[in-house]
Amino acid sequence: MYTPYSIIALLAAVQGVFMAVILFVHPRLRGIETRITAALILVFSLWVGEFAAYWSPLLRQIPHLIFSTNDLPFLFGPLIYFYYFTTKKKKFKPWEVVLHITPFLVITLESIPYLLSAPEFKLQLLEKLIYTSDPPFSLRFYAIEIGKVLHFGCYYFLVVRDFLKQKLNFKNKNWVMVLLAGFGLYLLFDLSHIISLILFKYQYIFAVGAFTLYSSAAIIYTWGYWVIGNANQLNSRARYSKSSVSTDESKEIEKSLFKLLEEEKVFLNPRLKLSDVATTLGVSTHKLSQVINVRMATTFSDLINQYRIEAFKQAITDKHNQNLTLEAIAYNAGFNSKATFNSVFKKTTGQTPLQYQKAASDQEAQLV
Repeated sequence: MYTPYSIIALLAAVQGVFMAVILFVHPRLRGIETRITAALILVFSLWVGEFAAYWSPLLRQIPHLIFSTNDLPFLFGPLIYFYYFTTKKKKFKPWEVVLHITPFLVITLESIPYLLSAPEFKLQLLEKLIYTSDPPFSLRFYAIEIGKVLHFGCYYFLVVRDFLKQKLNFKNKNWVMVLLAGFGLYLLFDLSHIISLILFKYQYIFAVGAFTLYSSAAIIYTWGYWVIGNANQLNSRARYSKSSVSTDESKEIEKSLFKLLEEEKVFLNPRLKLSDVATTLGVSTHKLSQVINVRMATTFSDLINQYRIEAFKQAITDKHNQNLTLEAIAYNAGFNSKATFNSVFKKTTGQTPLQYQKAASDQEAQLV
């Protein structure tokens, strides 16, 4: 019979597949980053769908689903790695792509005889391994399952380590954070699943399974919500695909822009416009907009507001500003609207300015 968590997860898997297809075929979403995102969502959704099927009658009705996506987790790590470093302008050569997906290819080739086997055989295997309290898992099974965790864990570590080194305007920062949060949760429940199987067989499998399915559904629904509201960030490179701005010129413009923001602090001007910055840098607004949208994967207003937020956060810890109100400090940081400041600050930090100030004061008191 269907369980609540299997129903929720199956619906999430269907949504994920639908969302991936839309990203693949939508005429306005043609960038390589969008395609990698679509592939990542697709393989994760397919894996979730099959996992959810173990808590439903689907496997008995469609035996070929049994273990059909068992090897897909070997793609999670490479795909998130490809996506992350592609946003940083890295171009992967064909042999590099093949090298990264070799573990998946090897395991899949080894699985072909099983995938082509008769449905009766798969149903017998299901009875033998799933519908029993003491499943006879082989050493190979444990080796592959542990290998999945270690394989993905290595890629996840490489991406997180590099991500934490980036400056506040990191390309596609918000979407990368959403991906890393989702796959961090995946790594946690996959690890708990393996430990549960090794130590307790099926003793806690239903609790672990429910946790896994609810979490997986939440991940897919979160991705869907984010993609619907932020598709432009995934599409920024495609929008300028016919632009004449070279990579070297983009780098120079970005370098000059950093200097203007970090040394001359032009963001403190509350009336600063894109055209003002373009004029100062001696480039067209179109070229500057492209560098910000594509190379830095943000918008001009978001970039400027990020610097203003950082300036505000530094200012409230300055003893010379103790007599100033939060609103006054925000105006000094370049904001010209209290409502805009509060909205941007909450979106950026997850806290209100007052909550942040209190947390900063408490932390400072502990250090004294």
